[in-house]
Amino acid sequence: MADRTVIFDASAYRALARDGDAMRDAAAMRALGRALADVARPAGAAVSPFTLWALLADVAVGVPASDGRGRRAPTEADHARAARSRLALAACAVHCAAPRLTTGAHGFALALDPDSAVCNAIGHEAPTAVTAWAEYLASLASEVAAEPTAERAQRLAGPLAHVAERARSAIADFGDEIQDAVLGAYDAASTGWGWDADTPGEDRQQALAAPLGIVADDDDAGVPGEPLIMAVLRRDPLLRAVADGRVARAHAVIARATGAAQDVQAQAPPTPAEAARVAELFPAGVALGRELLRRVIAGDLEVAGRSARRWLWDLQIAHGLTADAHGITGNAELGDAIRSGVQGLEALPAYRARVGV
Repeated sequence: MADRTVIFDASAYRALARDGDAMRDAAAMRALGRALADVARPAGAAVSPFTLWALLADVAVGVPASDGRGRRAPTEADHARAARSRLALAACAVHCAAPRLTTGAHGFALALDPDSAVCNAIGHEAPTAVTAWAEYLASLASEVAAEPTAERAQRLAGPLAHVAERARSAIADFGDEIQDAVLGAYDAASTGWGWDADTPGEDRQQALAAPLGIVADDDDAGVPGEPLIMAVLRRDPLLRAVADGRVARAHAVIARATGAAQDVQAQAPPTPAEAARVAELFPAGVALGRELLRRVIAGDLEVAGRSARRWLWDLQIAHGLTADAHGITGNAELGDAIRSGVQGLEALPAYRARVGV
């Protein structure tokens, strides 16, 4: 794995900010980031803009409102969460420092954000607004990382509030994507069931939630000359639903950036070729999304609440992983899914034990 770029999600960086029950300080976090950078060579480490976005949104939670708009005062838990994410950014800035000759104003080695990656994958140039937002997040994160204190965060209250507001909208979109994928999975599987309308819904749910999901009939030999990945997608409704959801998100991102119709029904539906391209280029994220979708359908995972917000954010980082990247997660739900057989991702404790940091 030494030739693959290491990419941590937000939960992984947050986890680094704790040593047992004691909060680390900035110096210790930077030292840890440096040690992790050393073991990530020669390919190095990079940070997803969505990782920075999630951490900055956490930092914003601990900043009291100064605009008189009546936002609730931060609680003790909010302050602790913000402090942990400020320190996480300090470690991240060292862990993912760009080579000197390529360092921009912010100094991060930035991975391509998931939205730009999927737009590019289906043959569309990522909207400039999306790439500009990634640079903005990196610039703001570098300011917090340079001085990870509550006082510095308060001075950045305006930009942080803007980041948090957009994060709330984004997380709602992430949840909607999962809910749409649930419906898409049932729809994709329906042709293979051959059941009548009286078949109990519980039976269909249990069939979809089975480890292997629903496949097409055995006599479905496929299309002559069809790429293997397209055949797999036709036979695996969960995988197809996740890949379709990624394509639909790319269409929506482009529509919003260009001012085109916002109505989902007005957008072109994902084509089999587009879904196959996404599944082929981002195997780790699609496989992880499939397993999480299976658990949602089984009733083992909720798409609501703070815990869900965490794994929905971290799933986005996984969705941006190409075959030349190795993702590290500190999220418990994602860690459980990885143990179910998802490749290209590793839980943070296992990674640290393996590299000796």
